[in-house]
Amino acid sequence: MYSRGGARASRARRAPPRASRVYRTRVVACRRSWSRPGLAGSRAGARRLVALAGLVGFAAVVTPDAARAAGPEDDARAGMREYFAGEKAAAPLLAGPGVASLGAGGLLLAASDSDFVRGVAVPTLALGAVEATVGLVLGLRTDAQVARLDGELRASPAAFYAGESRRIAGVRRDLTTLLFTELALTGVGAGAMAVGGFTRSPVVQGVGLGVALQASVLFVFDTFALARAERYAGALERLAHLRAGAGDGAWSVGYGATF
Repeated sequence: MYSRGGARASRARRAPPRASRVYRTRVVACRRSWSRPGLAGSRAGARRLVALAGLVGFAAVVTPDAARAAGPEDDARAGMREYFAGEKAAAPLLAGPGVASLGAGGLLLAASDSDFVRGVAVPTLALGAVEATVGLVLGLRTDAQVARLDGELRASPAAFYAGESRRIAGVRRDLTTLLFTELALTGVGAGAMAVGGFTRSPVVQGVGLGVALQASVLFVFDTFALARAERYAGALERLAHLRAGAGDGAWSVGYGATF
């Protein structure tokens, strides 16, 4: 009996009082509550963030339409320079073969007595002169043309759009006509070769070969030129629509926020 009583007494001494456990639980709960932000503080912080976002949006929206209207002119300038950069880069690709054709045609005509070779030399000289002239003109006039159009764009964008639209429409029309002509010349040259072979006429065969070769070179060059003109015409049309919708430069103010 003594041992049981002693064990009960020792357990009673080791166990903490009930009131002490409740007190400790409340202290821990209070500490945890202080470690989290209060509900009122979180709402105030959210309001401040929304107000700041509204001010940023207000500053971004209050912009002059005149500043936005300057965009189409910049895009037009970039499109113009891209188009003429392509023209200038293509100039030596046409002038080089043209000069080579001139040299080869002159050499063949002077050094050979063959009717076939002389037949090849004549159209090679004639169409090579065309290629060299067009290539040289493109290379020499492009920088001055870009400078003139750049000044016109700064002075009067409307006049630039009108003038370039008319010019590029004419370029597209001329290039389309040239492509059909060059395609026809290639066919005629191939037909002349066939006829010269059938009739055993080396001169006709030579002329047909020379015409077909030179017309093919021009056809490839003008195909890429027409593609550049089509892209430039499309850019001018899009930029004209953008400028028409840009307005006259009036100020506009807008603000929006959600709480």
